[in-house]
Amino acid sequence: MVLRNIVRNALRSGHLPGTAPKVWSYVAVAVRMLTRALFRVCPFTRRAWLRCVLRLYQWLFGYINFVASECFHSSPKHVFEWGVASFVVPRVRPGARVLDVGCGRGELAWQVGQVAASVIGYDRALSAVMKAAQRGEARHVRFYCGDAEAALPIHGLFDVVILSAILPFVQDSLSFLNSLRKVSSELIVRETRYDRDFTVPLMRSLGLLHRTDPTARREYTRDSLVRELAEAGWTVKECLDTYDIYVWAVRDTVSSVTGSDRSRGRQLSRPVS
Repeated sequence: MVLRNIVRNALRSGHLPGTAPKVWSYVAVAVRMLTRALFRVCPFTRRAWLRCVLRLYQWLFGYINFVASECFHSSPKHVFEWGVASFVVPRVRPGARVLDVGCGRGELAWQVGQVAASVIGYDRALSAVMKAAQRGEARHVRFYCGDAEAALPIHGLFDVVILSAILPFVQDSLSFLNSLRKVSSELIVRETRYDRDFTVPLMRSLGLLHRTDPTARREYTRDSLVRELAEAGWTVKECLDTYDIYVWAVRDTVSSVTGSDRSRGRQLSRPVS
């Protein structure tokens, strides 16, 4: 009887007035009503059910990104007009020498190569570097597999260094940012916002892993990222705060970072719990 009433109500309310009924609308309404019925019978299951749904949501988010990457042969963030390149490429001067740290499969490096005189991409994943090299043929765009920080002295000076979702994975991000001041006068940074949507603090409050990559060492808000850059001797020239944080910074030639500064700087970003 209960199930029959649920289906009947779903069929009645599963579509908007003036539109054709949709099967998925029926399913969605039925699932919600079944969930309410479960909570009435077993109210103690609400929190456990929420944890299960959030885990499913996080898995689906990663799976959607994987399927989209396979469809477009590139990460979605590099495909659409709101992607990373829309912020980065206009801020690279024609003829500039660019270092892309954590270049991945080279999507951004190749787009930057359309305006830059030289682009060097570094990534620790050999498979990603091989795919990046297969994307095109151009002598001024090169890719290397290895640790970019250790290889900085080899390649000389750059006009711009690009860090796209790299800082959370660096052991000492403040020291790394400070070392980049020795090889480049400009820095372009993109990081995913910790406070990007309500599910993040919700998962954190339930003790769930709330990061899309469990190997990340830290997380950033707009304020914590800007402060860390300032501590490392970079002056923010432009900052765009959307789902991600985009920062264009220039080297502060009179700034220096001491040991005590580094200790304070590490506390600016939210540590992994």
